[in-house]
Amino acid sequence: MGDEYYNLLGLNRGSSQEEIKKAYRKMALKHHPDRNPTDKEKNEKIFKDITEAYDVLSNDNKRKIYDQHGKEGLKNMGGGGGGGDPFDIFESFFGGGSPFGQGGPGGPFNGGNFSFNMNGGNSNQERMEHITTVLECSLEDFYCGNSKHVTYKRNLICPKCSGSGADNPNDVEVCIACEGKGRITQIRQLGPGMISQSQSICDKCMGKGRTIKRGSECQVCGGKKKISKDEHINLPIQLGMESNTRAQLNDMGHEYANGHKSSLVLEFREAQHKTYTRKGNDLYIKKNISLIDALTGFEIGITKLNGEKVKIKSNQNEILNPQNNIKIHNLGMPIHNKNSFGNLYIEINIIFPSQISDKRKEYLKKILTREDNKKYEKHQEVKFEIIKKDGVNINSDSQNQGQPHNNVDVNEHEGVECAQQ
Repeated sequence: MGDEYYNLLGLNRGSSQEEIKKAYRKMALKHHPDRNPTDKEKNEKIFKDITEAYDVLSNDNKRKIYDQHGKEGLKNMGGGGGGGDPFDIFESFFGGGSPFGQGGPGGPFNGGNFSFNMNGGNSNQERMEHITTVLECSLEDFYCGNSKHVTYKRNLICPKCSGSGADNPNDVEVCIACEGKGRITQIRQLGPGMISQSQSICDKCMGKGRTIKRGSECQVCGGKKKISKDEHINLPIQLGMESNTRAQLNDMGHEYANGHKSSLVLEFREAQHKTYTRKGNDLYIKKNISLIDALTGFEIGITKLNGEKVKIKSNQNEILNPQNNIKIHNLGMPIHNKNSFGNLYIEINIIFPSQISDKRKEYLKKILTREDNKKYEKHQEVKFEIIKKDGVNINSDSQNQGQPHNNVDVNEHEGVECAQQ
């Protein structure tokens, strides 16, 4: 006994034929690969599985065998797990036409003017395949909204033979093996009153239903009916777009004999930046500050992603300690489709001198307050070594994990200003 086909359609064993049809219609429209160009491979697998389930459950004889013996029972009886092309079954279900119409309004970034090609009920016609390409962009591209040059290959109908594949259209003949159907039907006798019927693609015409006389192939496309062409386009990148965003350009893909054109699907991929790190709409950068600047006031120069230079300056009496970082409002990435920006975070690294002369040590002792060490006279003295900060995990206790550092908010702190250079 099998339940897989019922589960694929969300049904139980007692479901009526009307319920089976409704369930198949809903699932097939949802997962048809032409309706999911950005995740075509996954949806094509689901589409084939649910169509196989419908082909069995909608046939009373196949359903009876499946209910009693499962998928193995169907194979043993010569019925296989479905017995037909899933796209032919889909098209016959909708009467040979496209259930999707011609798409909705809109531009190339929201899927407008896009039609799903269901082949018009003729199984010899090609199913549309969209072109997917990855476009690597710099962080500057996403920040400034630069244009990118895109080169890709597309298949077009041969201009010489207009897609017939022959120098002379009269040299195209109906395939004698399949009689123009593109498929060969095979019938097997399984036993008294039992037969098995299956279809396969015609080997002679490779499912096209037409053949070209030997030696009469088109001199331009060699009988392939199509030519490959390099296309070049300049594509504007929208401000603040994020990595892995996809855009669909309608009618920019392959060309088909029925006059339809598939789409070009672009995936924007962000390249690693040598200075900045991006997290959502915020930018992060690391800066070194000398000890004297940390104690007496600092200035930091930053070059923005659009080339502009800004200066961050503190008051001379402001002290910056190793636990401080800097946050600047509205100096991060532009927020997509909004007239605003994220924040910039500066991770501060205070550079300590490697050595100090005795004279300077004595001077520092005078000007800096120091804890009286006499209270440690009775303590036992031990040797030590200085190691890097990342060599010790001080916050090993779970209660201390993830404690935030103190931030110096440049826009909110009275003694700090952000000025153009």
